[in-house]
Amino acid sequence: MKGRILYIEDDKDLAKVIAEDLLFEGFHIVWGEDIKTMYKLLEEDSWDVLLLDLELKQQNTLQEIPKIRKKYPFLKIVVASSNVLGTVIRQCDESGTDDYLKKPYDIEEVLLSLEKVIPETIRIGNYLFLTQTQVLEYVEETKKLSPKESQLLRLLIDSKGESVSYAEIYQKIWRGMENEGSLNNIVSSLRNHLKKDENVQVITMRGIGLKLSVRMQEN
Repeated sequence: MKGRILYIEDDKDLAKVIAEDLLFEGFHIVWGEDIKTMYKLLEEDSWDVLLLDLELKQQNTLQEIPKIRKKYPFLKIVVASSNVLGTVIRQCDESGTDDYLKKPYDIEEVLLSLEKVIPETIRIGNYLFLTQTQVLEYVEETKKLSPKESQLLRLLIDSKGESVSYAEIYQKIWRGMENEGSLNNIVSSLRNHLKKDENVQVITMRGIGLKLSVRMQEN
């Protein structure tokens, strides 16, 4: 499976075509046509991408994006709209969207957008991190990470070597609830998963947070 897509679109004909094509391409996709259904499905399951129509039944969904981003910080959000005004695109970007599709669009444009927002594989030293399956590979060994291990690793990767504060970690992984014991367990587990490459380390910045260090190998 390439990824889990929640598709919210009130044009039933368009939704049917795109959903069938995405299924054919190997994605898991569930379709809904209004905001109420969107929130219900977001709460019931986990998703890689929310593909969201900006205008649903004459209701603008732009105001919903900051709420979604705050509650589901790891969810990628791709909005689609026939509105081509630069100000609208900027508003979407500032609200927390990851990409913008201009209507009318076809399946190739959707696939290109999904490729941009869901990287399948990330290299970490001598490891490969398969983001969609939450698998960490080293040579011929594979380890399935827990959801929170995967989330923390992705958060550290995205920081590009900079430290991530404890406040941000708790906000994005535990929705603001401080859980030092659970975090310590996850950090210990990640360090154990990554110990085969001495150039890869999860470093504790005392009183500040965590960072992922990946040193260049010497020739």
